[in-house]
Amino acid sequence: MITKQFVQEWSERYNYRPELEQKIINHFKGSRDYLGSSIFEKIIRWKAPRVITRIEVNEEYLREITKIAFNTINEKLKIEVLTLLGGVSYRVASTILHFRFPDKYPIMDYRAWGTLQEMGELTRGYVIKDDFKHWETYFKKCREIVKREQLSGDGYKTALKILDQALWQYSKENSRK
Repeated sequence: MITKQFVQEWSERYNYRPELEQKIINHFKGSRDYLGSSIFEKIIRWKAPRVITRIEVNEEYLREITKIAFNTINEKLKIEVLTLLGGVSYRVASTILHFRFPDKYPIMDYRAWGTLQEMGELTRGYVIKDDFKHWETYFKKCREIVKREQLSGDGYKTALKILDQALWQYSKENSRK
């Protein structure tokens, strides 16, 4: 089971591409209604650098898609509309939503998913997939842990972000290669 102590211990060890992450965070300070291609590319480079060659960005299309995602209250539309962008999977879309709404959405990642399984928070053998059901399961579980363990954040480093970092770092250091 994930505990507050676990989250504190592992999040303190997290240090993944901090310079690039800070540029993305700075972009989202204040209210941003959409993404431009420059910040979109930074998010892709941070989350999934291998797919950068598959990304083709039409600036107007990108702005319209992200406006819809950032302004709808419908969770399914919020994530699925982002997957209309070439090269954007649920995991990348969850990253976009995380940077825009760090207090609401964690980053869906196979490492974090695996940590939740290993710690008994998700059923073992339940393979992560790029679909709404898995994304919803993931973000609800993360929100549940934040509430149950009474996690708190500080500024941009929200409780969900801290949990996300702890889950990822634990997997990075403990997964079998």
